[in-house]
Amino acid sequence: MLKLFVIIAFLSGIAYPLDEFKLSGLQRRLNQKLEIYSSFNLPELSKRVFPESSHHKVILDDGQTTCYNRSIDILPHDGTAQFGDLIESDFSSSCAETFTFHVDNFVNEFFVIINTLDALNPRATVYNPIGGEVSSCKDYSTSATQTIHLICNGKSLHGTGAYTVQLTADFKKPCIFEIRAPTKLTIDGGFVEDVRDDDVQQIVLATANQGIFRFPIENQASYLAFKVESEEFPVHPDEVHFYTNGLFDIKMDLITRYGCNTPHITQQSYNCISQNLYHAKFRGYDSDGNRFQRIYDFNCDMSDVVFTTPSGDVSTTPARFCENGGILYNDTVS
Repeated sequence: MLKLFVIIAFLSGIAYPLDEFKLSGLQRRLNQKLEIYSSFNLPELSKRVFPESSHHKVILDDGQTTCYNRSIDILPHDGTAQFGDLIESDFSSSCAETFTFHVDNFVNEFFVIINTLDALNPRATVYNPIGGEVSSCKDYSTSATQTIHLICNGKSLHGTGAYTVQLTADFKKPCIFEIRAPTKLTIDGGFVEDVRDDDVQQIVLATANQGIFRFPIENQASYLAFKVESEEFPVHPDEVHFYTNGLFDIKMDLITRYGCNTPHITQQSYNCISQNLYHAKFRGYDSDGNRFQRIYDFNCDMSDVVFTTPSGDVSTTPARFCENGGILYNDTVS
């Protein structure tokens, strides 16, 4: 019988059950990212370059863009599930750096998650917008290489605005951190090659804490179209930042589309390579003018391979497997 370890954290009367399988899954995912980022020898935050432009881009004009195939209603994902949606994330080569993240009107409680491979006992100190230390209401971990701080009633007690998180560990070795928060302000969308295309939700079932449902195709220019849940004036997005292998790649402005269920779209196209890791950081403002951020990973799908038959006599190797559900019977495909 599988042992189920359940941690219940009460946040303003709401219970968040976190079983050991979800915790181990979170640790495994972050460790995989950390291994990849470490292999690239990413520089410390103070030594990073933040480019403002990218190659292979197409910039849309400010003319009116109308969708030709308005999609069915977008199925929003659950931004309150598990640890909540990702608000901020970054990599530190020494696990001894300070980063900034934003708390908006749609964020109250949040989790600070720090993972390392061998720095041991990673931890964080959080400071509110005026520099006061923010105490956690619960700290827990699954091992000596992961720590999770739960900040209860952060907005209620410390207000909205730019917070800072200071990382530390027993040894100065690489670590990765995430700020996650259960929230009703979420992003749902996907990549399209045609700016009039509204078919952004090709992954049928919405996944908790994941807002991108159609991925770009390798080496094909595409635009990121999306909608914002809980978007009521003056709440609005104003830009999207793309990251490649943990490093900032490009900032893109947005334009508005009409007759679409995903009215926001990047003004510039984006090209990707399938071997890389990507995430998009959506930024905007809430009703009080606070900056909000939501981050979602996305894949770069490989383009379809086109096979051509060369002229002349060619010896071929019999098929060993079938695609698309076919079954192989004695060297014949059905």
